[in-house]
Amino acid sequence: MTLRKKLLIASISIISIFMLMIVLLVGIITSRIHHIYEQEQVTTQVNQTRNLLNNELKSLDRLNLDYAAWDDTFSFIENKNDLYIQSNLTSETFLQNNIDHMVFINNRGKIVLVRQIDAEGKLNENYIDSNWLDRYKLKKFFIQMKR
Repeated sequence: MTLRKKLLIASISIISIFMLMIVLLVGIITSRIHHIYEQEQVTTQVNQTRNLLNNELKSLDRLNLDYAAWDDTFSFIENKNDLYIQSNLTSETFLQNNIDHMVFINNRGKIVLVRQIDAEGKLNENYIDSNWLDRYKLKKFFIQMKR
């Protein structure tokens, strides 16, 4: 083998090794950039979800406060006025406010009224599913209120 052929093979080998190293480095750098981008995307989505949930909780707090501070609600809890139920606790109320349960409790901890809307939009009155109480940790609350 001539010197020229040996230099050509050596040159091609060195160029091939450098090309392979460049491809590997670009792959590693691209992979890291992609990983960082995915982390940023996940962080953004988690923050958006957290903000959405916080806004929903604030909305429910406002709704709860509106009902609790309303004179008609106070009067209803005292005398269980059927007109209040007919005008304020319809299926539209539940659907528009995006809620599925309402529980009215007097200041002695006694449940005055429970309304629940099912998946079909049918209202159920004074029905409390024990799983629902467990899920929202309300059994302990009602037990403490009765003391």
